[in-house]
Amino acid sequence: MNQHPIIEDPGIIPAARVVVVVENSTFRTEVSSEHGLALWIEIPGHQLLFDTGQSGLLRENTDALGLPLARVGSIILSHGHRDHSGGLAAALEAAPGATLYAHPNALKPKFVKCAKAGHSHRPVTEFGMPPQAEAAIRELGRRLVPTTHPTTIRGGVGITGAIPRRHSYEVVAGRFYHDEACQKPDPMSDDQAIFFEAPEGLILLLGCAHAGVVNTMEYVAELTGHNRFYCVMGGMHLESASRTRSRQSSGVAPMSSSVVNRSGTNPGGNGPSPSTARPKR
Repeated sequence: MNQHPIIEDPGIIPAARVVVVVENSTFRTEVSSEHGLALWIEIPGHQLLFDTGQSGLLRENTDALGLPLARVGSIILSHGHRDHSGGLAAALEAAPGATLYAHPNALKPKFVKCAKAGHSHRPVTEFGMPPQAEAAIRELGRRLVPTTHPTTIRGGVGITGAIPRRHSYEVVAGRFYHDEACQKPDPMSDDQAIFFEAPEGLILLLGCAHAGVVNTMEYVAELTGHNRFYCVMGGMHLESASRTRSRQSSGVAPMSSSVVNRSGTNPGGNGPSPSTARPKR
């Protein structure tokens, strides 16, 4: 039985197209890959970007795929990490009329403590939004919309805003900080997801799911009053998850027809893996 929704029901989107533009694995020779994520979402009368990858590769790949970046009306950042926000300046240059939706904490300094030896030349790496992206944001004026709370944008696409952390097994502590000395933990409160309702059920797109896959799905179900997900797709950070977290994340499968995890594991769904192309050599 559906619960009473917290946000106004924008209605069902009759048709939608989601294209992975930037990702760390590829299957088509005309585009390249990098560590990062950018998704192109096309619904009737509106084109959106969810994240922008790590560099200007976004523009190269949209050109190669025939996606008119200049027509993008909305850009949503899942969070402020560089591999999701690094292509923002290039995106805003190509789509000068776009409105940016981001949590204010996405602009805070961000550092990551490397978990594995050899992963980086330094034990702590600056991993926040690059200066050119910050400069592009300062020029937006009214076209910057802070998403501290759930927001519905043009076409019926919802943005979660900050996601409640209700399951302790999904809390990832000890890696993310606001300072290089690692004295100020970053709770990743800027992490957010986007969602919309298709005829088959809810579509949920995740950037990295730092708030947790289960936390995010349960919050979207609470926001919409619906608990049937047709597709959950995006980064989930489950490759090094605890056994408890992996088991609990697998438990969401009955809620969804397709759970596609960009970190390389599939917590129970049978959906196709949406990648772009093989890396150019």
